[in-house]
Amino acid sequence: MDEPRNAAFLGGLPIAADPTTIDRVLTELWGPASDTEHGASRLALGTIVIGAEERDAAVVEGYCQRLAAVYPCRMIVVLVGDEPELRATIQATCRPATEGGPLVCGETIVLRTRLADEQRLPGIILPLLLPDVLATLWWCLRQAPTQVARTEVLPLIDRLLVDSSSSEASLELLALQAEWPATADLTWFAQRSWREAVAQLFDAEPAASAEVDRLAIITASRHQPGAVEAALLGGWAAGQLGWKPAHRAGDGHSTWRRPDGSTGHVDLTWNGQQVPRNSCAVQALTLSADSGEWVWRVSQHDGPHTSLALEARRNGISQVPRLLPLDVLDPVDEVLAALERPLRNDTRTRTARYASWLLGG
Repeated sequence: MDEPRNAAFLGGLPIAADPTTIDRVLTELWGPASDTEHGASRLALGTIVIGAEERDAAVVEGYCQRLAAVYPCRMIVVLVGDEPELRATIQATCRPATEGGPLVCGETIVLRTRLADEQRLPGIILPLLLPDVLATLWWCLRQAPTQVARTEVLPLIDRLLVDSSSSEASLELLALQAEWPATADLTWFAQRSWREAVAQLFDAEPAASAEVDRLAIITASRHQPGAVEAALLGGWAAGQLGWKPAHRAGDGHSTWRRPDGSTGHVDLTWNGQQVPRNSCAVQALTLSADSGEWVWRVSQHDGPHTSLALEARRNGISQVPRLLPLDVLDPVDEVLAALERPLRNDTRTRTARYASWLLGG
C-alpha cells in the first residue's frame, strides 16, 4: 500500500494517472482511503463534466470545491489549452466531516488536452460516466459545443448546462436549447427573481394580463450580457402572455401576434451603464396597455442591487407598490439550482427560442 500517495489523494492533492486507466487507479486509491482510522465515505449523486479553457483553470477549481461541499459527485474537468499530450490527474474532493463522522467525498478527474485532440476525448470521458446517476455537461468554453461534442457526447448526457449571457456564441447556445430540450441556460436561473416579481404583479387581478399589449425592457448595454438577459426576459414574458413572434425590426423593436389576433409590441432598450460582475444587466421591465388604463413595472431599486421595486398603476393610481429581494446568483448557485430542477421544461425551451428570435436568430 502506498500510504503517502493515498493520504495525498484523500487530502485533495492531484495524483497523476494514465488517462486510459483512471477507473483502475481510483479503485486502488479508494480502497485504503475507506479503511483509514476515521474513514472516508465515497458518495456520488451524479457525474458532472465541465468543459473549460486552460486559462480558466483556477476559476474552475474554485467551482469544483464549492460544488463538492454541497453536491458530492464525480467531476470530470476537461481543460482545453496547449498541452501537447493528453494528461490526467485525479483527487478526492471531500466536504468537512461532522463531529465523529467520516469524510464524505466525491472525486475530481482533470483532463488537459488540445482542441485538436478532442476526437480522443469521447472514448475517455464516456467510460468514466457513473452508471445509475444523472450525467451533466457544464459547457464553460467560450465557443459553442463542437461537432464531436454534439454527435458523440451529448447523446449520452442527461443534462447540458450553458450560459448564453457570458458566451461569445450566445445565439448558438440559445438555438441549441431548442435542439436539445434537456439544455438549461444558467441565465434562466439567474432571472428567477424577475419572473417571480412579474408574476406577483398579477396576483390580485390575473385577468388583467390579457390587457397587456406592450412590453418594454431596459438593460445596461446592448452587448453581453445585457442583450441576452433582455431577450430571455422578454421572450419569457411574451410567451407567458400567449404571444407569438411576428416581425422583428433592427432597433430592438418587434411585433407579436396576441391570442385575440391583435398586435403586441416588445421593445428592448439600453441605457449605456456598466454592469458590475455578478450583477444583473436588466434595469426595468414595463408592461402596459395602449388604452392607458394599466401600467405594470418591475425595476431595480435605487442603491445596491439587492431588491426589485414592483408597481401596478390603474388609471394613474398605484395599486401594489412594494419591494422584493433580488437574488443575484453566481455560476455555482445557478448550477445547483439547475441540478434541483427537472431535466426538461417546455417554458424554458420556448423562452430560449423566442430570445434567439429577438436577437436575430
